[in-house]
Order: sequence, then C-alpha cells, then structure tokens
Amino acid sequence: MTVVFLWGMAILLALVVLDRVIAFFVQRKPAQLVFTQLLLVNAPGVQKAIHDIAVSGDVDQPGQLARMFLQAVQVTLDAQASWVYGRADVMTGKRGALEAQLKERAVLARAAFTSETTKNQQDGELRGATIAGSTATPEPGAPLYLAVTLGAVTARSSQSVPTSPCTDETVSTILRHLMSLDSCQIHEVQVVWSPDVAGEFLTEEQAIRKYPDLGKL
Repeated sequence: MTVVFLWGMAILLALVVLDRVIAFFVQRKPAQLVFTQLLLVNAPGVQKAIHDIAVSGDVDQPGQLARMFLQAVQVTLDAQASWVYGRADVMTGKRGALEAQLKERAVLARAAFTSETTKNQQDGELRGATIAGSTATPEPGAPLYLAVTLGAVTARSSQSVPTSPCTDETVSTILRHLMSLDSCQIHEVQVVWSPDVAGEFLTEEQAIRKYPDLGKL
C-alpha cells in the first residue's frame, strides 16, 4: 500500500513539473498583440450589443471567451460609419510579456473614468454592483460618444497588418484580421466599453479629455 502511495505521489509531482515546464515554454512562445481603441458617435446599438454579448456567454466553456471577443469585434466593425477617433497597435514578442501589456492597457482604458463602469459578468449573471460613470447630461441634439477598447494576444501571424497611418481603413483592416482568426489562435482578450450603463454617453469634450491619445479618423 505504501509503495502504491509513493508511486502515486511521484506521478502527481511529475505531472505538476511537466505542467509548469509546458507553461514556461508557452509563455515564451512568439505571439502577437493586436490593440484598437475607438470613439464612436451616436452608437447606442453598439453599447447594447456588446453588453448583450457579455451577459449571454459562459466564459467557463472552452473557447467561449474568444468567440465572445470576436462577436464584439464584429459589432464594432459593423459600426464603422460611427467611428470618429481611434488608435491601433500591432506588436510581436513573447506571449507572457504581451499578455501582461494587454492587461495594463485594459486597466488604463478603465481608468479613464473616475468611477469604473465596467461590470463583472459571468455565466449570464451580474457579479457586483453597477457603478455610474462620470458622465454629464449633454445639451439636446449634441453628439454622444462611446469608447470601445478591443485587445487580443494571438498566435503570431505571417500576414503583415499595417498600423499607420491610423485611418478608419487601417483600423478596419486590423479588425478584419482578427475576424479571420480561429478561436484557438486567440490566447488572451480584453474588451472595455465605456460608459457601459445603458443610456449613458460622453460628450465630445469628455471623450477627447479622457482619451487624449486617439487621433481623428
């Protein structure tokens, strides 16, 4: 009995070590970071559609998070006529370093608000309280802005994806590139839409002040 137990412990230890070795090499494998950030004007349908995607999927299912991300990309791509300001970056490097950078960029996107608006949703349920964003009541007829941030660490692509000059066509090309990927090629994703509370939007002055790195498209 003792011999069987020792063999079991040895096998378990070997599996743990193997898992860590695999994780180490996976994190060092070359990958690609694709990041876009857009300001859309008068696009309440985009706000609702991304919210519905966030609450409809079960992120615990294999590949579901990547599929939800691609749905959000498609919604944003379909709203190209509403894009006003934006930026786009495509970088290559080690997967672990790029995943860390993507998380940092997502934190900065959320930090554009005095109070974070992004809700934590999982399995179709809202987890945590909804916090109102730092928005103001616009004048009647004034344009209303929504910020959408989409980022992913993906398998390294042999396809050259242009990032400059940053025009609406450049951003469109990058988003179409993401749509061409299979979910298994997408390792890490971040989607931030602000404000995410239905009916809340930014004025143009607020949008430009909160997202100063975005250029006119």
